[in-house]
Amino acid sequence: MEAAEIMALPSTQRAMPVYEARQRLHMTFAQTATWLGHGCTRDMVSRYIKNAQKQSAAPPPLSFEMPHHTFTGAPVLQSAPVYDGMWNLAGDALILNDLHIPATNWELADVALRVAANHLEEPRTLILLGDVVNLDALSIFRRIVPCTRWGTIWK
Repeated sequence: MEAAEIMALPSTQRAMPVYEARQRLHMTFAQTATWLGHGCTRDMVSRYIKNAQKQSAAPPPLSFEMPHHTFTGAPVLQSAPVYDGMWNLAGDALILNDLHIPATNWELADVALRVAANHLEEPRTLILLGDVVNLDALSIFRRIVPCTRWGTIWK
């Protein structure tokens, strides 16, 4: 696509053609602005390039199915799943969240499991929500308390 054709496009459609032309012709932002003409500035080219990179870096839409649930749509980073059905569970369920193994409060976990064993009818289902494993050691955030070592849970 030539410069005049690109500049004839609506401004919302110029990002990818400007990006591709700049790559093809190996030009700087300033050179690209001069090549495009029509009062185009280096800053305008920079914005076109950033928009084109955002468009090309977007992950493809996801699509997957679970029993009674369907999700199709934009990438997970940009939308939340939409469920079109209810979970069908047989029997009772124990729902636990944020276990953070190995930093788990094992006494509390034991109480929850004993309540389930003594009061829930079979078939029983265990549903784990949230953070099952504690990954503080991999976190980019400053540690306020020391990480729990995996070896401490086996003693």
